[in-house]
Amino acid sequence: MDAAKVVPATTRRTFLKGGAALAAALAIGAHVAPGKAEALTESEGGGKEGGTWVTSFCGTCIWTNCGLEVKVIDGVAVEVRGNKDHPSNKGTMCPRGAAQLMNLYNPYRFKAPVKRTNPEKGLDVDPGWQEISWDEAKGIIFEKMAAVRDTDPRRLMFMYGFGDTLHEGPFTKLFTGIFGTPNYAMSAGPLCEVHHAPQLFNNTFVDRIDVGYCNYLITLGRNMGAQAAFASGPARAMADAWKRGMKTVVVDPHSNVEASHGEWLPITPGGDMAFVMSMANVLLHELDVYDAVYLRDRTNAPYLIQDDLDYARDAGTGKPLVWDVSAGGAKTYDDETLGELALTGSYTVNGQPVEPAFEKIKASVKDATPEWAAEKTGIAAETIRRITAEFAEEARIGSIIVIDGVELPYRPVCIATGRGAANTMQGMRTYYVADLVNALVGAIGVPGSVIHADGPKFVVEDGVIHDVLMAETFLPAYDAGFSIPFKDLTGKQFSALAKFPILTTTMGAIVDPQKYFVDYDIDVMFPIGANPFMADSSRDLCVAAFQKVPFTWTVGYNMDETSMFCDVVLPEHSSLERQQIRPVDETMTVGRDTIALAGVNYKESPVEHVYDTCQYEDIIMEMAYYLGYGPKLNAMTSGFFKLVGTEFALDPAKEYTYAEIIENYLQSIAGNGKGIDWFREHGFYTYKVPIEECYDYVAQSVGRVPVYNWRDFMVGRHLKANCEKWGVEQPGWEGRMGEVYAEYTPLPEWHDNFLTDPSDEFDLFAVNWKISPRILGLGGQDENPWLREVVENLEFDDLRIQINPAAAEERGLRDGDRVIVESQHGGSTEGVLKVTGLMQRNSLGFPAQGGHVAPFMNPTARRGTTYNQLLSADDGKYFPESGSISIAARVKIRKAE
Repeated sequence: MDAAKVVPATTRRTFLKGGAALAAALAIGAHVAPGKAEALTESEGGGKEGGTWVTSFCGTCIWTNCGLEVKVIDGVAVEVRGNKDHPSNKGTMCPRGAAQLMNLYNPYRFKAPVKRTNPEKGLDVDPGWQEISWDEAKGIIFEKMAAVRDTDPRRLMFMYGFGDTLHEGPFTKLFTGIFGTPNYAMSAGPLCEVHHAPQLFNNTFVDRIDVGYCNYLITLGRNMGAQAAFASGPARAMADAWKRGMKTVVVDPHSNVEASHGEWLPITPGGDMAFVMSMANVLLHELDVYDAVYLRDRTNAPYLIQDDLDYARDAGTGKPLVWDVSAGGAKTYDDETLGELALTGSYTVNGQPVEPAFEKIKASVKDATPEWAAEKTGIAAETIRRITAEFAEEARIGSIIVIDGVELPYRPVCIATGRGAANTMQGMRTYYVADLVNALVGAIGVPGSVIHADGPKFVVEDGVIHDVLMAETFLPAYDAGFSIPFKDLTGKQFSALAKFPILTTTMGAIVDPQKYFVDYDIDVMFPIGANPFMADSSRDLCVAAFQKVPFTWTVGYNMDETSMFCDVVLPEHSSLERQQIRPVDETMTVGRDTIALAGVNYKESPVEHVYDTCQYEDIIMEMAYYLGYGPKLNAMTSGFFKLVGTEFALDPAKEYTYAEIIENYLQSIAGNGKGIDWFREHGFYTYKVPIEECYDYVAQSVGRVPVYNWRDFMVGRHLKANCEKWGVEQPGWEGRMGEVYAEYTPLPEWHDNFLTDPSDEFDLFAVNWKISPRILGLGGQDENPWLREVVENLEFDDLRIQINPAAAEERGLRDGDRVIVESQHGGSTEGVLKVTGLMQRNSLGFPAQGGHVAPFMNPTARRGTTYNQLLSADDGKYFPESGSISIAARVKIRKAE
């Protein structure tokens, strides 16, 4: 990439001179105790003598982007190393990737098809597995699937989770469409409220941060790559950014690796909303700093708003109005004669008082002073002012940058929000307000800021850009889906902004359909990679739901909690054994060498399959063809892989193998005969995306970014109208629907809740985060003995419960004490205490998630604390608008007897 040229708005002093230097070069050992990292890195000698290196890619985190090579001697995989030629990880490898041999040769895996012989089901009940043939296993499953198809396809429930690794093929995303059921659940969804704001501001399912050009980064509960030891682009991008002087401010109850290269602001859990609201207050009411040009030309900030918070519209066309300062009157937003648009002031249109949306936003944060926020966050008012002033200065409003000959606005600052902030109470709005602050200085979709991760996909309505994935909550579609009885069990009719089906509502509706306005039962459940017993907080409810369903089957890797309730299990390949493709891109954090990187990874098993296992996709395809869904499967698969209209499109009348589909896809991407044979040798194919396609600012020229959240506000109005029309209330909020409707606000707005309300009894907060050897439990990490050794002996953040020294002293607790932690919601967990200054004084830290209860997993998986049982997803306690749950809770601690 060409060297970038920055054109400043004015001559300015920089406060980043010198910056923080990165001591360790890359992800390996980034969070491993000093002096021990060498145990995890590749030796210079290249490993064992002889053998063959087979190309592959890693599957042990949600960003499965790293190229690998597997050494095979006499048919046995003996070593894994990073592929030095792969542009993502460049030969490096994290502990998870290095430990994959234990995933391949895990003796606790399912080794052949099995069926249950014990009709009783429970977490502590032996299923009485009986090994059966493949023909018998598939015969049982296909017969049950045919019966539910013929009876009522709605009686099939599909559940997806991250499981032992991600499935990058189409059949997890398209399964319900192929089989005609509306019932879909996702076991990990409620704990991952990180999609709404990226869809609002960048028209992308997840966003990523351009640290290649960022100079001032504020993280709110977000892991940027170093904390998780990502060996691919994120860790390298952060290392490079720190080397050149990027300042990092970590706002989090826990001081992570990234804080060690910058500044740590310990925050009270649940206070993130107050922090970003006060930043907006300082920008707008104290510093009077904002990017007026961006707000006028590229956002709906100039749209005129009525007292009822709706757009003021032209009587003839129905289009939203703006105030033309030069003309001294209101015009439609797309009037070709528009002059300078008003951002402030009060006006009268059609006899009604109106104000620009920006004026409404400004007023909404007027009382959110740093002093007010200090009480909510535990961060001093003067610190909030200083951070905001630094952020405003380094935003360089008015500057441009030229990259590869393309001229773009240059705003090298970013507030990067993650799960730690977005999944506390008010979390969805916290993410929105954080991105609103970014937008106030023009730091959306431009170099150095927050950008899209998977390409902007949007439609334009009223001149405002909306992500296509939000189409189900466009008002006509939403109204059409709200009728009693509900057609599905997902709960998304009430939680109108949910990105995933609401797991607790789905499980509750299985147990008691009438309570959730459903008039049928579930006959067949098909979970794949899903473990709600660990991923969710309502374990007893999940048990009751799985016990009620007559038939449950899965394609499973290990004998986890979900498998304990299955009637038939088809054994799945390990991650290394799969024939699989995966896009080459960086999902979360990009640097200058990875922002334009694109392509595809390929892998297949480097050895003969260790056990009598299967490929998930092959099973789905065989079943779909057997049930007569072949034409639909082929058409949807062609659409998923963008093969429609090309020579590689699937013939509706033909039955394909998954390998044939992969061949067509690879040929369509790489061309020139680059199919499986070529990829088997090379492992990956990459190309560069034009720089203008990397930044949303270019694509978003067709519409305006919704800094005034009109769409969500209107969804709330329609929810209220639908509830009143049908005479229903959201389960758990009966008599409290005013609280529900208040969450659909178009403006920054603080609401107290069970997390922020004071409690003398529950005087601490429990918080949780990912650690490098255990990311989402992918790749069988929980029962991988090599990774458990890393967690327990090498990782700074091991499996102990962390407490601040002052908090421990106040309670008479010491390092190494065994303690019991009890939650305000009734749950509890037990563990060993670790006293550390890396925790906020009012919080307890729980690294990762441990404590499996399934008796047939490797015993190492049962070590650690079961954090999620401290949380609550009960009706009336989850986020009513999104269905997500708070990953923080008020707790109390005592020494175990």
